[in-house]
Amino acid sequence: MMKLTDLTLLALQTAFMQKDLTTQGMCQAVQGHLRDLATSTYNILMYQSLNTLGDTEFAHKLVDELAWQFHCDWYDKSAPIETKIALVKQSIKMHQTKGTPQAVIDLLNTAFPSDTILLEWFDYGGEPYHFKILTSSMENEVAFRKALNTVKNARSVLDSIDVWSTVFNYARNNIARELEVHYQPTNIIGDGLSQYTFQNGETYALGDETLAFITN
Repeated sequence: MMKLTDLTLLALQTAFMQKDLTTQGMCQAVQGHLRDLATSTYNILMYQSLNTLGDTEFAHKLVDELAWQFHCDWYDKSAPIETKIALVKQSIKMHQTKGTPQAVIDLLNTAFPSDTILLEWFDYGGEPYHFKILTSSMENEVAFRKALNTVKNARSVLDSIDVWSTVFNYARNNIARELEVHYQPTNIIGDGLSQYTFQNGETYALGDETLAFITN
């Protein structure tokens, strides 16, 4: 099998034409241009080039075009190039899972790089179809809420957005109300931290003034 980038035009001719001097000359003259054209086509494979892009003006324009093509519902042109690329890459998956808790978490953690946790109503004794968001960073709450609304289920109601400074109180309250599935007071992880696993399956290391997300 012959690759277009290694094209030998004369080999595609009939045995009779291969002996013709004019044909030999024309093939030699044209095949270089055809090889260059075949090589250049790789430059328009934009999605394939995402992993090799640097932080350049061209890179931003390219990713912006792909965001339009893939219908990224939440997309900020002023975001860092790494964030924009991640949003484009997960756009198809996001459309497939839109309306689920996982879609909310995936989008928020990508658009606003942080540790974000979604708590459903039964995790904190709320009303059905309500939920809360816990996040380690929220510099722009308006943008955060707008992004969340593009992927959450239409019937779901956001009760509150809590940042890590208030999460410690949340954890203490949950433990006091015995909402955790499992509490290991003797499982010391280090630096005075004990391990807690809440009803939604998320595990934390909790100390006197520290709450660290471990896994979910």
